[in-house]
Formats: sequence, structure tokens, C-alpha cells
Amino acid sequence: MNVHLSFCRYFGVFLCVLSMLMAFASSARASENETKPHILIDLDSGQVLSHQNAFRRWPPASLTKMMTAYVVFRAIKMQQVAMNSPVRVSNHALSQPPTKMGFPVGTVLTIENSLKIIMVKSANDISVALGEAVAGREWKFVNLMNAHARRLGMNDTHFINTHGLHEDGQYTSARDFAVLALQLTKEFPEHAQLFNIPAIRFGKRRLRNHNALLERFEGTNGMKTGYVCASGSNVVVRVEREGKRLVSVVLGGGSALKRNVRAAKLLQEGFDGLYAQNAVPFDQFKPVRLVDPEPADITREICPKKYRHQKKKKPKPKPELVTAYAPHETGRVIDPLSLLAPKVAGAADAGGKEEVAEDKPPSYAELEGLYLTARKKIGDDVRITLGGGIGPNPNGLRHKEGGFMEPIIPIPTKRPAT
Repeated sequence: MNVHLSFCRYFGVFLCVLSMLMAFASSARASENETKPHILIDLDSGQVLSHQNAFRRWPPASLTKMMTAYVVFRAIKMQQVAMNSPVRVSNHALSQPPTKMGFPVGTVLTIENSLKIIMVKSANDISVALGEAVAGREWKFVNLMNAHARRLGMNDTHFINTHGLHEDGQYTSARDFAVLALQLTKEFPEHAQLFNIPAIRFGKRRLRNHNALLERFEGTNGMKTGYVCASGSNVVVRVEREGKRLVSVVLGGGSALKRNVRAAKLLQEGFDGLYAQNAVPFDQFKPVRLVDPEPADITREICPKKYRHQKKKKPKPKPELVTAYAPHETGRVIDPLSLLAPKVAGAADAGGKEEVAEDKPPSYAELEGLYLTARKKIGDDVRITLGGGIGPNPNGLRHKEGGFMEPIIPIPTKRPAT
């Protein structure tokens, strides 16, 4: 404040007010960073080790594909389909916006290869094709996604599509995706490797997994990333070290790097035991206060140009408040972005007159060096092939009786222009 008063004396009231507004905006940004949701859980004990706004409704982006995979796994378990069942690209699937593979209508894959593609490439067209193969229509598959979400107790989750591209009314929470990560790990250990593929190859194309922590944070063995402007960069990470398994869910990263640093710091401190004394049993992790249930939308922060060009939406009536956790109710809250706040280097004297020097906050490059290693090879790339599909075919997709699926039009060797 003394600095601002001195500024005012020498440069006038207008510049003084401008300076104070800029300082306030900077402070507001810092407080916004502190509201970005996260949760850290121990997979084996089921305890919540750390959390922040874990019940805040948030756009899931491509984390949605974790539920897509879950519904497919359930269909396989019920023997409705199999890993070698056919998945055919339809007009509706091909019409989805990127990211996508761009295979022509009629192209056929197996369910197994389709799952590998959506986990690594996060291809929206293949995600829709998977839903159609299992349920006949995408909307029917989405109904299954929502039914399973309700059954699992994901009370702050609602899906509109199979891939996670942003739509009004599609939302989740950090807590809910922790529930899904727990269930996928517990119920389908035989499919765990699908979340741990470093890269896939199709023809001459090599498509690397968007989850850089697989190669940059020791012990990481899954799960999924996601990004849309409304949500920022999201990630669910599963890590095992010396028999201890943790899962971190981080939402709202300003970039992939910032998201990765937040997740890695949270996990490292979890393995270091910093949260053990404040852990909360998952079944006791209940809502305790009222918050606005309207899903977050941080497009203005993440994609300012897109935000400026968006059409103004009519204001929606405010829904009734629902209960959710306060940011700091239980457990120890950790926000790596708080490291960027100035740190006091010394203490003032008893009179409080001595000016205190401030440390320069660490950059994200420095934090990256502290919590993430250089990329290292963790396994072989997985080759994707087209065709196959000789397993159960409940929706009557075209194929030779007992033989391989045949695409309606030739399969390209290069990605078609979109």
C-alpha cells in the first residue's frame, strides 16, 4: 500500500488508480488459481489425502472417454460384445470435430483397437463409432454412461456425448472422476494396460499419448487427459511406487505443463506422506456447504480470443444451490500455483517500519525441473490395424459371415484433409 501511495504523489491520481486496479487484477487471478479443483486419493485405503473444490462442477473434456471405456468394459463383461467385435465409422462419427482419425465412412476396426485409439489419440470420431457399435446409436450409449454414473454415485456428473467436446449441460467434478478411477482400477484390472500406452502407430504415423506423466513421473501407469477451452487442461493420473498406489485428479490447468506440474507436485507430496495426518475416509467425504451448481466455464481465461467472438448467451435462471465441499474444509489443500506468490525473505522489526525484500517466485520451468524428469521410454509403441471384427456383432454391422469386416470404400494410407 505504501508503494501505491508514493506512486500517487509523484504520478497523479489517474495513474495511481490504474496501478491499484492492475494489482487487484493480479490478486484476483491468483485467487482464481486457488479455486481450480483437485483431489488426491489413496487407491488401497480409499482415503482422500488432499482436495480443493472437489465437488465443483467442471467440464470434463476428454476425461469423458474414461466413462466411454467403462461402459464398453461392462458390455464386454456382460458378453454383449467382445474385444474383436466390429466398430464401423458412420457418417455421424466422421462428422465429429477434431481431434479425430478421419477414417472414411465404412472403415472398420475392432473394439480393442478403437479403445487404444481413444485412450492415446483421444479421437472423437472413433469414440462415437464405439458408442454406436455397442448401443446402436450414440444417444443410447450416452444414456448408459449416465446410468452407470448414477449407479456409481457420481452425483455431480452428466454426459451429453461420448467424447467430451464441450456442450451445455455436460459436467463432472474432481471427486466424481476419482470415483470412476477407483472403479476402473478395481473392477477391470485386466484392461489397465489400455491407459498406459505410450504411443500408437498407424501406417507411418506415430501418435504419442497426451499424458506426458507416463514418461516424466516415475511410477505413472495411467490414465487420461482432456482439454477444451471451457475446462482448461484436465488430467487423471494413477501412480504406483513401492506398493503404494495414488490417484490424482487435476482440473482447470492453464496449459498442459501447468496441469502436469500441479499433478506431479500433488502426487510427490502424497508419496512423501505430507497428508497422512489429515486424510479423510472416502465414505466420509461428504458435502458440507452450499455452492453455485452452475458448471464452471473458464473460456475467457484459457481462450480469450474465442471468448471475445462467442455470441452472447441469454442469461439462464439461477438454479437452487446444492451442497458441496468448501475448498479448505478437510484434508490438506495443496495448490502448486501458490508457489508463484511472492515469499517474504525477512521479518520486519518490532515497529513494522523496515521494508521487507521479496523472493522472486519460481517459474514453471523451475517447477518442471523439480517435479518432472526428462522423457524416457516406458514401453513399445502399439500398432493399430484396420479390419478384423469377427466377434459378436449385436447391431448387425456389415461383414462376411464368420469373416473379416470389409469397408465400403477404400481405406486411405494417409490422413485425409479435413
